[in-house]
Amino acid sequence: MEFKRLAVLCGTSNDEEILNDPTGNRRIVIMNLLGKGDYEAFNKIDKEQLIAEALYEFNTGATSNINDEDQDMMNKATFDKHYQSTQEAEMIMKFFLPSTKSDNGTFMMATEIKDHIEKRKLWFSSDFLPADEKMNDNQEKNIKQLRDRSRGVKDEVRVAVALNLLTEEGLPHFHRLIAQHLGDRSFWAKWNNMWTAEEDRHGAAIRDYVRDARLFSFREVELMQFHYIEIILKAVKLLLL
Repeated sequence: MEFKRLAVLCGTSNDEEILNDPTGNRRIVIMNLLGKGDYEAFNKIDKEQLIAEALYEFNTGATSNINDEDQDMMNKATFDKHYQSTQEAEMIMKFFLPSTKSDNGTFMMATEIKDHIEKRKLWFSSDFLPADEKMNDNQEKNIKQLRDRSRGVKDEVRVAVALNLLTEEGLPHFHRLIAQHLGDRSFWAKWNNMWTAEEDRHGAAIRDYVRDARLFSFREVELMQFHYIEIILKAVKLLLL
């Protein structure tokens, strides 16, 4: 006896955007599994009876071929969530689809990230507060003037700077918490990395200013930062669970 070769391939993915055929989906049935598998329910299934029912369907003429109605249903169920986005498609979405009153926010897509990278002008704390191994007389003079001016900074301003510094210095931990929810396989991961790198420069500028200006007893600031990371961010993590 001769039979046509039949097979059903199964696979798993942690990435939701797994479809990339622009003509549509007629091959892949996607099942989202949320939480842990119910192994107790699975073990209660009569596997032999299941195979027997499938054999009966096959012997009575059932077909696994996908018809137009099936394909249309599969496309509607998978297009919005499981197709990989392309820059060309996002360009169309960005420039040709008008926003509506029901919009709840603006998403930074891959094309906008690319546009941002091409236009940005990087600056660093050392551009304003040089701290090289060898400093010229003018640079040393500027640092001395900075310390002289900081003596007149009011206490309320010092408090504001300290709180801002604590927030900025917590960025690596914010990055970690965000990554847990946005993942590392989409354009959101790229956005998270860019945001962290951008904000890290802000924190570096504030920290360098505070140290060079001798604005505080710096060990006290570092002690506050330690407790902030140890306690406050732990509470934030619990809130996000």
